[in-house]
This record gives sequence, structure tokens and C-alpha cells, in this order.
Amino acid sequence: MNAEQARALVAETFPEAFDKSRFRNFVINLLNRIDESKAQTWNTTYVKDAFKGHVKGYERIGTYTSPE
Repeated sequence: MNAEQARALVAETFPEAFDKSRFRNFVINLLNRIDESKAQTWNTTYVKDAFKGHVKGYERIGTYTSPE
């Protein structure tokens, strides 16, 4: 990805309301290799008490390990 493509990707990802597929596309292009086999979703049981009034759950779309 060249610099112009990277700027366009940031511009189309972040000014908009959150969209999982758009964010996934950004992460895949940013990190090059993401392990989506470790994707997982958690419900409110695992949300810290301080955030339970605002967060119903959270999700990991994958994991990344730096080659270095």
C-alpha cells in the first residue's frame, strides 16, 4: 500500500461511525497479517464494573504478532 492509499484508507475509516467491516479492512491493511482464527466475543460478564453501564460486550477480531 502506498502513502496515498494509506491516507485514503484512514480518511474512509475514522471520520465515519464505527463499522466493523470497515475497521477490519483497515486493520488487515495496516498489519498485513492478522490471525482471525482467534476472533472472540465476550458479553457483560467480562466487562469491568466501571464500564457495565455503557458496554454490553466486546469483541476481538483477531490477533497480531510482530515478526520482530
